[in-house]
Amino acid sequence: MQVLKIGKHELQVTHEDKILFPISKITKGDLINY
Repeated sequence: MQVLKIGKHELQVTHEDKILFPISKITKGDLINY
């Protein structure tokens, strides 16, 4: 699990390895890092 701080808020992100775009094999983690 990754915790992102955005301003005063914290966002907990799970399943970073989940594939969101199968054709280009982009994961949730890739999208967050972009």
